[in-house]
Order: sequence, then C-alpha cells, then structure tokens
Amino acid sequence: MKHRIVVKVGSNALTRPDGRLDVTRMSALVDQIAWLRQRDIEVILVSSGAVACGRRELDIEHELDSVEQRQLFSAMGQAKLIGLYYDLFREYHIHVGQVLTMKENFEPGEQYRACCPSSTRTTPSQSPS
Repeated sequence: MKHRIVVKVGSNALTRPDGRLDVTRMSALVDQIAWLRQRDIEVILVSSGAVACGRRELDIEHELDSVEQRQLFSAMGQAKLIGLYYDLFREYHIHVGQVLTMKENFEPGEQYRACCPSSTRTTPSQSPS
C-alpha cells in the first residue's frame, strides 16, 4: 500500500532573516522529499513563500494598497519559487507542477468540488483512510 503525506512549508521556513529565499534549507527539504519518494511514499508539497520571495525582487517607488502589493509580490515571487523548486527536484528526476488556489477553492460550491474531488476530501469529522 502506497502512503501519501502532505508537507506544508510556510514562508518563515523558506526565507532567511533578511527575507531572501534560504536555498540551503529548500535543498535540504527537497533531499528529504526525494528520500521519502524512494521509499514509495507519495509526497504532496504545499509551499508558501511567493509573496516573501517577490517582496525581495521589487523596489516599489509608490504606495500600493495591501491587495495590490500581495498580488504583485505573489506574481513575481511565484515564478522564482517554482523555478527554484524545478531546479532542485530535477536533480532527482522528479517532475514538479503547481496548483494555484484561493480561499474560494475551499468553500462549498463548484470551485471546491473541482479543487477537492470527493475521493480525497475530508471533513473535520472524517479522517483520511
């Protein structure tokens, strides 16, 4: 029986105190995921960090509201973040992809059903089998 685990990595785990990506830590994470996969364990990596990554890429000269800032930083940072994951996982011949979600994807309705098919969906009163 193949096991599946989900690893959630937040921005604080991916960045150094100066706000730059911690490539050494990301590389160690990829090494551990590759080790698990070699033992027939499916790993789903849920990674934050796009906004933090993008914030370091841009020097904004004018004031933006918080939604605009997050969208801009996220758009810039996501490309850099997935590119780095691609390079790190490629060393192990592991293909990567991304699914971009919003909180609406997890609310009941059509988006929720598309994002979270019933075969993998659990509610607080259920536990995965």
